[in-house]
Amino acid sequence: MDRPSLALGTALQWETLLRQRDVIGEWEPYRAGDKPPGGWALNGRACVNGLLWEHIAPDWTMSKRTTKTGAVVTFDLTALPLALT
Repeated sequence: MDRPSLALGTALQWETLLRQRDVIGEWEPYRAGDKPPGGWALNGRACVNGLLWEHIAPDWTMSKRTTKTGAVVTFDLTALPLALT
């Protein structure tokens, strides 16, 4: 099976101790006619709060606002061996 995004998400969750919903996102309802807040939408729900490539800066730091506290956390991905393999 070729699932590089699943492998990367699992490695980042393990190395950073982020919660699953902060890595893969979660489905939230949105009103019909509104633009979906996330990248994916299906049956009136949008996938939001997951990691996106835009969270990773050119210097290999990853910044993400967490769903639990709303705080922004930053990780140096060069220090996380599983994330770079």
